[in-house]
Order: sequence, then structure tokens, then C-alpha cells
Amino acid sequence: MFPNRQQIVDYYRKVLETNDRQLICCNPFFPVEDVPIDIAYHSLSTLQPLLKYPVKSGDCILDIGCGAGADCFLAAYRGDPQTKIYGIDIVEELISRANELKAKYEMENIEFLNSVIPPIPFESDHFDLVMMNYSFHLFEDKAKLLGEIFRVLHKGGKAIIADSFTPKEFRDSNEIENWLMSAGGAIGVDSFKRLASSVQTIAIEFIREELPHIPEGETIGYMICEKIE
Repeated sequence: MFPNRQQIVDYYRKVLETNDRQLICCNPFFPVEDVPIDIAYHSLSTLQPLLKYPVKSGDCILDIGCGAGADCFLAAYRGDPQTKIYGIDIVEELISRANELKAKYEMENIEFLNSVIPPIPFESDHFDLVMMNYSFHLFEDKAKLLGEIFRVLHKGGKAIIADSFTPKEFRDSNEIENWLMSAGGAIGVDSFKRLASSVQTIAIEFIREELPHIPEGETIGYMICEKIE
């Protein structure tokens, strides 16, 4: 059972509404001290892909499933005006919120797109970094997505996929919210490596993250891929 696009959109609309009421950062590990607090409130993910990548002046960065843009803003604050960041998400309300925050803090080096992917709407060899923070599991055609990620990366560019890598089974169509909360579309580390190597020759390293709130048996962490051809 894999949720359709509208179910995913509806779920994250509700998450945004809840977050607006509670005004807390959903990600307990987001570096709230590094960005304005109303940006930090909108980190709807679990990990920190930018922990594994030092943002440099002139970098071109893409965040797939950017939500309201917390990781994009974090990349901008860690870079400089020559650092260019793009965020893509299918939820129009999240992109609208991201653009409100962009205007409020005059972050002219960030652009947000409301778009369904794949395909990724950029030319080949465009990015130094593509990051995903707990959004990879939401894509059903993971091979096509990975092919697009490696297409838009420069040679030597990196993809950092921060996610759960524990496959799960959900048979009941009424379990959509549980599916989404539990990363129901996750694939295992070895499956990811096989899938990625079938798309393009890359260097792969998996860094497991040990966090106190993660259920026993859950494997989450950072899959770091490098485009070497």
C-alpha cells in the first residue's frame, strides 16, 4: 500500500496547521540557534543532512521535499550571498510559507518551487549538493528519482539522503497517517545501494544515526552518494 499524492499533500497540510498552533520545532535536533526561530519552527523532518556537508561560497544546492524551507534557510545562513539554494515541494501551502519567510528575511539567494517530481526541473550537471531530509521514502519510483538526482549533480557533486532505511509493511488502506509517520515507503540500506549503483556509478557511505527517540530496530541515518562519472 502506497499513499497517493493527494493523501501526502493533505497530511502535510495538517502538519503545517498543527505546527502553526503549537509554534514548536518538530525536529528536536534542528539547530534552532542558527536561524530565526520562526524558520526553525518549520523544520518538519528528523535529521540534519547539512551536518554531513560544509556549505561553501558559490555552492548550488537543491532540497527535494523542502517543506517550508528550514534546511534551505540553514544552508543560506551557513553559506554567503554567492551560495544559491533551491527548494522543491509538492505542497503549495508549504511553499507559500517558505516564500513568506524568504521575503521577511530578504533571502534573495533562495528560490522555492511548487512542483511534482520526478522529473527534476533543472538542466543536467547543475548542483553541487542535492539533499533530502526524510522525504526519500515518500517517492514510489525511487529508481527514477535517483536517476534524476544524479543527472542534475555536477561530477564530484554529492547527494545526501537522510531518512529511515527500515522497510515496513502496511496492508490496511486506513493506515495512511501511520504509514506517513513511520516512513512506510522506506527501503533498506543494501537495497538503496543496489538501486543507486544500477542508476550510475557513485561512491556510497551510510552513516547510521543513534537517537534516543528512535524505536528499537529502526535504522535511520545519512546515505552519502558522490557522482564520480
